[in-house]
Amino acid sequence: MEKNYFFVLGDRAEDAGDFAAARDAFERGVAGGEYGCLNRLAMLFDVGLGVPVDKTMAMRLCRRTWRKEQVGDWATAAANIAILYREWGRDRELFQWFPRAAVTG
Repeated sequence: MEKNYFFVLGDRAEDAGDFAAARDAFERGVAGGEYGCLNRLAMLFDVGLGVPVDKTMAMRLCRRTWRKEQVGDWATAAANIAILYREWGRDRELFQWFPRAAVTG
């Protein structure tokens, strides 16, 4: 199986509007070690594509991505964490995470 198989599969499903299939592919990717799928899964929960909006779950997935320290995904996760804090009105945390996003990529 290709390195980013489930990521590509989920991306195609999302583009086709099949968010249930996208979620399934991203979850399978995470289970198989494709941690790039974490940010995409977080986005589904953040905006409610195929799932109810769940900002807490989106934050949990972004933080998990951050802990994986994968360069491109790491910076995206930090920016997404900052944005979620901004949405929640938590400025102190917001200003801690945007610089992390800038430094990492």
